Amino acid sequence: MYENSNKDVLRELTQDNYRSHKTRNRLGIMAIALTTILITAVLTVGISVTTTALNYGESAPGPGSIGSIAGTMETKEQIQKLPNVVNADYIAKCSRLSLRNNEFTGMSVYLMAAEQSYYDHNYVKLEEGHFPETPQEVILSDNMVKKLGLKEPIVGNKVTLHTMIQEGKETVEKKFTFTVCGYFKNPLINIANVYDEIYTSMDFIPQYNPEIQNADQNIYVKVNDLNPLLMKTDVIQKLEGICDAVGAEGYTTKYTSTMSDMFAGIIPALLFVLFIILSGYFLIYNVFYLSVTADIRWFGMLKTLGTTARQLKKILMAQIKRLAVWGICIGVVLGYVVGDYLAPGLMAQTIYEPFYEAPNMLLIFCAGAVFSWITVYISAHRSLKIASRISPVEAAKYTPKKRKNLFTILSFALSGIMFMAASNVTLGYSVDKMIQRYNMDDMRLIHEGSMWVSNESYQPIQQKTVEEIKNLSFVKNVDVIYVGRSMEYEFYGSDGQVYYDESKVEVKLQGKLEEVARDLKESGILSEDDFNEERNSVRLKMKGLPSTRLERQIPYVDVLEGELDAEKFATGDYVLWEKREGVEKNAVHAGDSLDLTVYDGEKDSWQSKTVTVLAVVCDTDMYGTGDIGYSDLIVPVNSFQELLPSYDKMIGSVQIQTEGELTKEEAEQITAIYEKEHFTQAMVEDCFSDRGDFESQKHTMSLIGMFLASLFGIIGLSNMVNTMTSDVFSRKIELATMQSIGMTKRQLWKMLFLDSLRFSLISVAIMLPVGSTLSYFLSNSPLFTGFSLPTFFISTVLLMAAVVALCVLLTEILVRVLNKKSVVERLREIE
Repeated sequence: MYENSNKDVLRELTQDNYRSHKTRNRLGIMAIALTTILITAVLTVGISVTTTALNYGESAPGPGSIGSIAGTMETKEQIQKLPNVVNADYIAKCSRLSLRNNEFTGMSVYLMAAEQSYYDHNYVKLEEGHFPETPQEVILSDNMVKKLGLKEPIVGNKVTLHTMIQEGKETVEKKFTFTVCGYFKNPLINIANVYDEIYTSMDFIPQYNPEIQNADQNIYVKVNDLNPLLMKTDVIQKLEGICDAVGAEGYTTKYTSTMSDMFAGIIPALLFVLFIILSGYFLIYNVFYLSVTADIRWFGMLKTLGTTARQLKKILMAQIKRLAVWGICIGVVLGYVVGDYLAPGLMAQTIYEPFYEAPNMLLIFCAGAVFSWITVYISAHRSLKIASRISPVEAAKYTPKKRKNLFTILSFALSGIMFMAASNVTLGYSVDKMIQRYNMDDMRLIHEGSMWVSNESYQPIQQKTVEEIKNLSFVKNVDVIYVGRSMEYEFYGSDGQVYYDESKVEVKLQGKLEEVARDLKESGILSEDDFNEERNSVRLKMKGLPSTRLERQIPYVDVLEGELDAEKFATGDYVLWEKREGVEKNAVHAGDSLDLTVYDGEKDSWQSKTVTVLAVVCDTDMYGTGDIGYSDLIVPVNSFQELLPSYDKMIGSVQIQTEGELTKEEAEQITAIYEKEHFTQAMVEDCFSDRGDFESQKHTMSLIGMFLASLFGIIGLSNMVNTMTSDVFSRKIELATMQSIGMTKRQLWKMLFLDSLRFSLISVAIMLPVGSTLSYFLSNSPLFTGFSLPTFFISTVLLMAAVVALCVLLTEILVRVLNKKSVVERLREIE
């Protein structure tokens, strides 16, 4: 045998073979285009939905930025000149403190003065009206419109805002009446229950609050040099670089994700794309495999004439590249159009709508084309090997093997598994379980100062507020949880403002407490500022918990030592010690005796008591539902009151249980009680509000679930049709021979139906245990609400119905196609 080196002949053979396979070409282009459409659409929708969801999840002040730099207008001009800064937008608080309207009790609402660029870059898009032009005009979010009870038409309404104005060293409350000149959809929807902003003209501060005119304010920045592969984990580095470049003192950011967080988000997306590629592999492979097996004798003849394996590969690869160019070009365009149509439409029906962000078109085109070509190349590679390695003698006797049945089973099983998982984790989302997850009681008031730093002096929850709530007819029980606070600890922030530290108590350093305090300092839980050498004391978090609530904490903590015995706890002689995360040593043990000497700043006195550690616990409550979390010492209420005589000014939270599930009207009655106290330092959480939020999330999850389930269904059906069709056509000679010896059309229909059903049932036998297991574990992850048996049953029934319907329809079509030619014509293809 000799090698034929005539390149013109090879080109002519390539063209002739390409033109002689019109059906193969159409199927090949269609398969490549369909795969590319799926990959490109998934990338388009996936990237836009992921980005939009991240934007929603990070909907903090300055939602369109990566963070803010503390500075003045001069600082802003310097920042804007930096080469990596896309925009720097100045916005100022018209008062250091939040507005004092009773309607805003339970949340922080600030009057802000922003330049126009801030509105443009941070999702403040007016539904009606115009932006403030004078200090007597404001624009409101739809959330504020609702809070203030404004009626239609919104624009033109008058609103009075209670603003804190600086007069020398004093801060006084003044009322200003504004005209509403516009309103917008709230871009801070994720924190709408606790924070909002009202905007007025930049002239307000020099005219009405000039003493803060030179104070540092927020400059929200966006940069162009974030590494897209790091998923914004490099934000802090960029903000620190800007601070160093302009000499700014501080920054804030909403992006605090680590590399591990990034990988946790990327891995599911990569698995999803790999699944699409694998499905595309099955789809494209069968087209080329059928084409190669049909031409196998032709390849054998070329081998006889001197064509080498490398030349045969070149002939086939030239055709594959030509088909790929057509298929990929059609696919990326249609895939992007489909994805760009689906994504905003999908987001428009969800709570994520204001944060929609379309992906870069060039990036999608390039990624879609690369992934598709990889899929085509891998899919065609096996067929190329068959054609190039087979000898002329083997080609003359070649009959296709039936191992493609494995592809049928695996491809359909894989799609079914993903369909079941997508259906169960999203459509099985339970509002009731989410409410239970975040609420131990029907409603709770939480003092902000008991949890974190505040920019205003501590204002206690009044005992009479608690008593009034108890007296409501629908209230069954009210529990008060105390958080110790020794005195007002003040410090200056990077913006020059005074801040007040979170609630802690001073405890004498003696015995076991001295040892454990050193361990907490070594672990970074306590800082040098928490120690007072003059008084030989340390500041710790101490809670006063009613003994009746102790056993209710069991789902939210791990008991490392001892036991949660409510009877012993109620005596007042026992305490709990919480082992904080990150502390390696465990200096306190169950049974230890502690000498507690606590300072009451209000009474300026020390109180002492010897207690025994009942249990050492570790907080495992990731949803903030329990009462114990983020503490050091948990003492019974009677001991708390003994150690801190000013306990009535240290109410950390008020837990309210009602006779039935809390209604809107009942929530409003409770709200009216603390509103009249003019109390501005409470956060309010209740089942009624959560139900509305979680129902919106369920709607969003259901839409996403239906989209994913439909997508996986299309992929699975496409692969099933393609692989089963390929299997039948690879056996067409065998089937024609059987018909020639007496098999009827009805018998052929029954045989093909049973074959397809058998393959499908084997797929079902794989997908049910694997799909149910995957669904179970995914559904029970913290992102979802647990495995739903009804949803699993419905998805299984739909899957089985789709399998049977597919087998019937496909069998009917295949029998008709096979019998378009006579048996004699089909048998002649052997020659």
